[in-house]
Amino acid sequence: MALSGASMEPVSDYRVCHQAPSNDGYSSSLDKLADAFGDDVYEHPEYHGEADEETLRQLQAARGNPDATVRI
Repeated sequence: MALSGASMEPVSDYRVCHQAPSNDGYSSSLDKLADAFGDDVYEHPEYHGEADEETLRQLQAARGNPDATVRI
């Protein structure tokens, strides 16, 4: 919410330093988690820590689908 007298111009770089990973040889995008963690990230997510059911559903929705819409 803008304060009285504040500019209503859109912010062109709202993400600051938060950006999707690039192809830097280290990072993997959400749709390619198996590249970083192996296929067991989907088959046995408990090997990688705790995750609730909603998080697991979102990871499955993004699997192999770079255009998937997921809730963060």
